[in-house]
Amino acid sequence: MIPDFDLKEKGKYASWLEALRIDRFQDLISHVGELPYGRTSDRADFTKVLEEKRGSCSGKHALLAELAEMNGQTEIELLVGIFLMDENYAPSIGPVLQAHDLECIPEAHCYLRYQGKRYDFTTKQADVARFEHRIVREQRCEPQQVVEWKPAIHRHYLAAWGKRNQLKISEEELWEIRERCIAAL
Repeated sequence: MIPDFDLKEKGKYASWLEALRIDRFQDLISHVGELPYGRTSDRADFTKVLEEKRGSCSGKHALLAELAEMNGQTEIELLVGIFLMDENYAPSIGPVLQAHDLECIPEAHCYLRYQGKRYDFTTKQADVARFEHRIVREQRCEPQQVVEWKPAIHRHYLAAWGKRNQLKISEEELWEIRERCIAAL
């Protein structure tokens, strides 16, 4: 289990955390997990997760990782994993995949790791077991890397995956199919 600790250092998050009366890391984890999934207006500003009361896997986990690091908890790592997202992972994406004759599509997902165990706080229902057996690439990253680096490696992997599987779908079309899958979630 990820350790609980006092959020003594709050940096740019101080006013938001004080307004929410959040002083402990586990309380922050609970709050973030309760927020609905949704992209914020500025993916580079992780305070938007608290301000707009929503967030993607990137924003939510970057926020958590940044606060953990500010408080000396460097063993809590932010990871980006690429996994093969299919209908078993999310039945709602089945029609999108079927319309393009695909069984799966690579998806980049952010989560935390502590002492070798992965944790997903994207939603209350998030469960690492739903995707970890389908991870094909995983790398530790810094919070700000989720802004440009994560989409870049995702696009690169998606293009290479399309070529390896001899798909007659362009990289842009694959990205659009992936976007439709995300919208179907």
